[in-house]
Amino acid sequence: MITGTHKRLMEGIECWENRNGVVVLKVHHTADPGKRSDEWIERESAKYGGRKSAFWRSEYDIDFGARRGGLVFSIFSPDRHCIPPFDVPEEWPKYRVIDPGFRNACACAWFTVDYDGNMLLYRELYKQGWKIEALASSIKALSARERYEMTLIDPSAFAKTLAGGGRSVSDLFIENGVPVSPAYRASHKKDQFFPLNELLVPRENGEPCFKVFNSCETFIAEMLQYRWKEARDDGFEPEEPVKVDDHLIDCVLYMAAALDPRRVAETAKVRDPLRPWYSGSERRRRMADERRVREAVTGRMKEYEP
Repeated sequence: MITGTHKRLMEGIECWENRNGVVVLKVHHTADPGKRSDEWIERESAKYGGRKSAFWRSEYDIDFGARRGGLVFSIFSPDRHCIPPFDVPEEWPKYRVIDPGFRNACACAWFTVDYDGNMLLYRELYKQGWKIEALASSIKALSARERYEMTLIDPSAFAKTLAGGGRSVSDLFIENGVPVSPAYRASHKKDQFFPLNELLVPRENGEPCFKVFNSCETFIAEMLQYRWKEARDDGFEPEEPVKVDDHLIDCVLYMAAALDPRRVAETAKVRDPLRPWYSGSERRRRMADERRVREAVTGRMKEYEP
């Protein structure tokens, strides 16, 4: 029988008896020999925002108080991640992401990817109480003649509503000249943070893979105040951030997920946001065209079979 004193059974594993007589076994990640090296820790902690982030300390260092009101993206720094605006080269691929809202604010963010694969947020729009017609008009005006690889929107925007006369928010954007595709959203909010955290962590050259123009003041303000929920009086630790002033953050999370190659496996159950959104009849027509092309190619290949 183990008394109240701690006992270290082996590296990464401790055991003790709590005041209720229950034996507690604490297993740290270092109990696995393959997860002790600095190389492994540096690589894996990057997904959580680095070794010092509250996310990593609570998940891997078993620090139960790490998230108590702490910043979600504590590694984000204006000095490191914010840069002066410049003219974005025309040949860089560009993207838009929309987080719609009516009572809450509606946000739109513009992104590009440079020659080294770094993601850049170069423009933002943040409005409250606007109708979709006005929002779409403003988005088109700010976009000017830029060409976009895709425009993503919160997947909930595709829900049909009675208030909308059987139409969805996405339908209204499309009707007003802003074609949209559904963004990928993880089932748990904290799981949405991994791709962005990896982009925020500096690489070997000291530079992160995500930068933002310092003219995007609303997004920067959101990042600097985005916190985990406080622990309840009963000691329960929520694994969710405070849901307030996070609309542009959501846009960045959707973009980071869309550019993350690992997202492909996660989105096997949902529509791929990299594919355009078509109506049912248009989708059936395109599928029929693709099938005819495949059949034609298959037929030509058989002609050359020995």
